[in-house]
Parts: sequence; C-alpha cells; structure tokens
Amino acid sequence: MWRFYLKEGEDRQITFLDGELDAEGMLDIFMFYEHNVRVNGDWQQFVCTSDVDQTQPCPICEKGERSSFVGVMTIIDHSEYVIKKGPNAGKKVANQRKLFVAKQGTIKHLTKLAAKRGGLAGCTFDVSRTGDKEPGVGNQYDFVQKFDSYEEIAAKYGMKVEDVHPANYAEEIRFRSPEELIELGVGKALGGPGFEKGASNVKDEL
Repeated sequence: MWRFYLKEGEDRQITFLDGELDAEGMLDIFMFYEHNVRVNGDWQQFVCTSDVDQTQPCPICEKGERSSFVGVMTIIDHSEYVIKKGPNAGKKVANQRKLFVAKQGTIKHLTKLAAKRGGLAGCTFDVSRTGDKEPGVGNQYDFVQKFDSYEEIAAKYGMKVEDVHPANYAEEIRFRSPEELIELGVGKALGGPGFEKGASNVKDEL
C-alpha cells in the first residue's frame, strides 16, 4: 500500500479506519522503529533490525543513520487525482486506502484528538501541511464527522466493505534481515576489528 503524504501547503480529507484507545487512553496501534534512507535519489523506509533481532547490530544504524519510532494506521484518502502514465492514463482515482505512518509528535497530537472522539476509527478530518518543516502527514486536523461502522463508510463513498478495513501490518511493514539490508547496499557490512554483537545503535524518538 502507498503511504499517505502531503506536499507543503496541500490540503486533503481523510478517514481513519483504526486508532482505538486502550485502557490508559493511548492509541492502540502498531509501532516500530524505522530508517528513512535515500536510495538512488528516492527516499525509502526500512524497519530497524535491532528492534526485532537484538543478537546483532542493525547495519543501517552502524552507518550512523538515525531511526525513528513511528506508529502506523490505515486511512482512506478521499482526494481525487488523474493517472498520468500507463494503461490507465487519464483515469480518475479517489478514496484510496493508504498507510498513515507518523512520528511521536503527530501520534501525541492525534491521541488528544482521539480522546475527544472516543478513538480515531471512523473519524474524518480535513488535513493540512502548512510548511515544509511540518510532518509529511500534515500538522493541522479539522474534524468533519465520525462514522459508526465500516458499512457506513463504504456506503458513503461507493466502496466495497472489504476495502474499508485496516491493513494487515504484518504484511505491509516488511522486515528485512541485516544480511538483506547489506545486500541492498543500504547498510554497513558487519564484522572486522571491534565488531561485537549487540552493539549500541542510534535511535531518535522525537
């Protein structure tokens, strides 16, 4: 699935498909550490291996690249756009299901909004990104409405009910082993003088 992203100054409307609150009033969502690495001119995301396998260092951390602690939810992006290339060029597409991956600052902000609405699931917001230093998922959220069920969302936007359920994060958030990351050329080869399994890694929880 594509990740939701806003350009500077862009506005869109989205509906969250998950984001319930736990007993402590926190968002009960899938969270993990990931690296954002430039590969052949494009930014790509890789799960930090030290968060999964602590028997050896993460090869991306070993390069000095920071990881960020992020949370993921699923949304419907209601914006409409026209496909520019390929066999479907010229076709209008709207109401796409996307991954909403956000850092801790945004998660804290959304937790406050969720507390007012009894959770984010079913909530529609107008979202804006007011500057290039603001989060890629936006920094301003204006509440529009809250749906009571997936069926209600599907009926509103002419979608199939199976297309308005949260993503399978075990499939969408792909874990690559240290060996795979090194083979892809995004991580530093492990070993040599001074190498020790379990070495510390660099993380960023801001």
